[in-house]
Amino acid sequence: MPEQFKNFGRALLALVLGALAGFALNRFNIPLAWMIGAMLATALAALVRLPVASPAILRPSMKAVVGAMMGASIGPDIFARLGTWAVPLAGLLVANLIGAVLAYHLLQRVARLDASTAFLAAMPGGMVEMTLLADEFDADARAIAVIQALRIFTVVLLMPFLLAAFGGLAMFSIQRTTGFDIAGFEGKTLVWLAACIGGGIALGRLLRLPAADLFGPMLVSAVLHMSGLTVFKVPPEIVAAAQVVLGVGIGARFIGILPAALLKLSLQSSLVTGVHLALAIAGALLVGHLVPIDAKQLLLAYAPGGLTEMSLIAIALGADLAFVATHHLVRVVAVIFFAPLAIAKIGIVSAKS
Repeated sequence: MPEQFKNFGRALLALVLGALAGFALNRFNIPLAWMIGAMLATALAALVRLPVASPAILRPSMKAVVGAMMGASIGPDIFARLGTWAVPLAGLLVANLIGAVLAYHLLQRVARLDASTAFLAAMPGGMVEMTLLADEFDADARAIAVIQALRIFTVVLLMPFLLAAFGGLAMFSIQRTTGFDIAGFEGKTLVWLAACIGGGIALGRLLRLPAADLFGPMLVSAVLHMSGLTVFKVPPEIVAAAQVVLGVGIGARFIGILPAALLKLSLQSSLVTGVHLALAIAGALLVGHLVPIDAKQLLLAYAPGGLTEMSLIAIALGADLAFVATHHLVRVVAVIFFAPLAIAKIGIVSAKS
């Protein structure tokens, strides 16, 4: 059987398992049911060596869906709102700086990782970028990728419990689905969404934007919404589908990892995740006393998950997406920009030098 058909079959199996698990959790009204179910089902299938694979061909379009929803949350008042976010953004950067330093030293002194691997694994964002830097600085790319993936996996899994501990999920209008009814969607909604996805992906790649499949559709959607041409909202069914695809993608990162290696990397990742989560919680509580923003919104904005995943969580929970996404965007950009500079400052020498 040709390899492409094998990969298609593996990805299809992962999607079926993920959708079934998401459906089961959704029946029990569990927040983020579709993403968490897909993530857990695929990770478990990978660990027991079922023939699953990441649906890579679908990820760009699902990330584009998230980007379109992010753009729809950007209103004409966004620049005025940015001025009121100065304190939360400053708190985010301080928390991430302290977290990165602490996690770096813990990975070196407790986990006994080499300096390059410890540094890149300790960064709270830019997972792909940190993994790509591994070759340049002679670090363990596989360890970095798995530690970073486990960080996102853990944050997504724990987020409903953390929000509940912060006073419950009642403040959020959680989007739930009882079934998929594509025929019931308004035609205009699907046309506008398709335009944002297709046009946005093309624009993002043409302009060579970072995370082009996310930011291109976000820009197109923002322009369309701010101009008043459309006010479309993405149906909950498509949000659920995006959760399944992205959840399967997270779970599929554990394909091919032996249980013993995964246990070791999980312990190392717990150091990074624990430090960053603790500082996110502390930062949300502290900044919540300084500005009139609910601590639960701040926790969503400060949590050390991936930009796409945390934006999707904000969408699924009906949170202030513009606020949450802006903070995660700033975090990721800061990590990508400053990490190479910081590596030079602490004396880690490039393998290519």
